[in-house]
Amino acid sequence: MLDLLFILSNLVILPFWLAMILFPRREFTNSLLKSHAALIVLALMYLLVFLGGFLTSIGQVYLLNFSSTELLAQTLTRPSFALVAWLHMICLDLVGGYWIYHESEKIGMGVNVMRVCLLFTFLLGPFGIFCFVVWRMLRASLRDSALAQK
Repeated sequence: MLDLLFILSNLVILPFWLAMILFPRREFTNSLLKSHAALIVLALMYLLVFLGGFLTSIGQVYLLNFSSTELLAQTLTRPSFALVAWLHMICLDLVGGYWIYHESEKIGMGVNVMRVCLLFTFLLGPFGIFCFVVWRMLRASLRDSALAQK
């Protein structure tokens, strides 16, 4: 059952990532993102898997013990908690992707630069967000320098 939920979680996010990366600033992409369907589905899956894993692990000493990397690794050896961690990561990566997508339009970021940031966010999560933030800071700095020179 957990393997099926893992596959479904990956299938749920794909249309959203593909739409943002391949078809940016199109009406159907904007409509899809406004639905927040992927986030809702992932949140429900997260809650169900977390509760199921928690209820089946009551009484075990290492249950949700994140006080060291060793205990975190031990907690994540349970398939249900590994899936919860995966759902957590892909949901937050998608939130980061939503943010980049919407902010890039507001600040006038080129579509190709946005695509690179989104692709990095899809593949490497925080690194894509880092790239977006650095690009935005550099652009603002260059704009401020240009204004100061006038």
